[in-house]
Amino acid sequence: MPRDGFRIRFCDQESDAACLAALGATTFIDTFSHLYEPDELQKYLETSHSYGAAKQFLTSPDFGVWLCEDRDDRAVGYCMAGKNKLPASNACAHAGELSRLYCLRDYQNMGIGSALLTQALAWLVARFDEVYLGVYQDNPSALRLYLRFGFEIVGEYEFYVGKHADQEYILQYANQSGTNFAI
Repeated sequence: MPRDGFRIRFCDQESDAACLAALGATTFIDTFSHLYEPDELQKYLETSHSYGAAKQFLTSPDFGVWLCEDRDDRAVGYCMAGKNKLPASNACAHAGELSRLYCLRDYQNMGIGSALLTQALAWLVARFDEVYLGVYQDNPSALRLYLRFGFEIVGEYEFYVGKHADQEYILQYANQSGTNFAI
């Protein structure tokens, strides 16, 4: 669990959209901006991390969104889950996906990612027959976290931002029958 002074809450209010959009854009830029041309990154952020995109996720019954906040109510991490959209070749029709898990750089390695993942996995396992996620192949810390939680690499795909293709792994949760998550 995250260190003292942090709390995780489920978000389903449109009022959280501005916060989620800003946090999503900041964490994506911090993690991946070195990979993309500035104009392509900006276009991606305008569609995937905009107020409108965040509002759609927050108000959809098909998605779960969690925010981690510090003791000053500052959002420092978030997680999103919903129906699987990854090109997993053997995925069943009723599969779920952990679609995003990010923390601000200064708050990484504090247990926030594990706590958010625990919340999302419980939600996903209760709703879907299988659970998947995609992770950038050159993100070893994220990959270690997912493998520690019981995910297994089952495929690969390319994630595009503009013309740039990131090589990603597709992981499947192997402990679908239980909720004893390894923290």
